Amino acid sequence: MVNQTVLEENWSDIKATLKSKWRQLSDQDLHGFKGSADQLVHMIQRRTGQAKNVIENQLEEMIAQGRNLQGQVGQFFSGAASQAGEVCSDGYDVAAQRLADGYKQASRYARENPGAAVAILFGSGLLAGIGAAMLLRRR
Repeated sequence: MVNQTVLEENWSDIKATLKSKWRQLSDQDLHGFKGSADQLVHMIQRRTGQAKNVIENQLEEMIAQGRNLQGQVGQFFSGAASQAGEVCSDGYDVAAQRLADGYKQASRYARENPGAAVAILFGSGLLAGIGAAMLLRRR
């Protein structure tokens, strides 16, 4: 038999499925329904003329399919989140490696060409100072 708690917790999903399964049920039948699982079965039985055990079995099957779908959706999003985490981690690792490689190249260049390195740093500092002065002057 359909569990009352499951019925209440999933009523919006169950309601849509009921309407598509049993077209004899009206929006009014389902909209205000606040009864028990037994009352739901009785209402469907009155509208459709089907046997109680057939209705109960079909309701159980609908709920089981809904749970299966929820599980599949949960697995999909869990997998997607895991993949996104791996991609971010891989991207971070690549960026960190490139930064380390760039630092090594700059250090090697400075050791091999100390005069040029000093000139580059001096020029960079001069340009930064001029840019800062221009920004401050505008204010």
